Amino acid sequence: MRRIQDVPDDPIEPLAVWRDHILNDSVKKSKVICFGVLNDLTKQQGCLHQLCDVMSATPTERLTLLAGYKFLQKSVRNRDAHAYVPKVRQRQFAIVDTLFVESFNLLLQWLPERPTDPT
Repeated sequence: MRRIQDVPDDPIEPLAVWRDHILNDSVKKSKVICFGVLNDLTKQQGCLHQLCDVMSATPTERLTLLAGYKFLQKSVRNRDAHAYVPKVRQRQFAIVDTLFVESFNLLLQWLPERPTDPT
């Protein structure tokens, strides 16, 4: 799901020169990891669908995982990234345990076990 992409380097002095370069796409760039978007996880044949197939998820597990992430994508993340909407977070706090914790716990259960550090 992750990929490498080019992003503009931080502004340098003189700023007037940098501004001109960024607008005509001639600014120096660096490679960074692009983490994708939540839609990459939830779309049909997206990463979460593939994970459910690999892990032989039950219909309930699949529904729990995908519903939690779809709500996170469409409602929570979209709102929080673009606006401040008073009292919505407080109203939705009750669903943390019932929707998000269940979804996230499924993912944690499916992580491969890692050896513990002996030190």
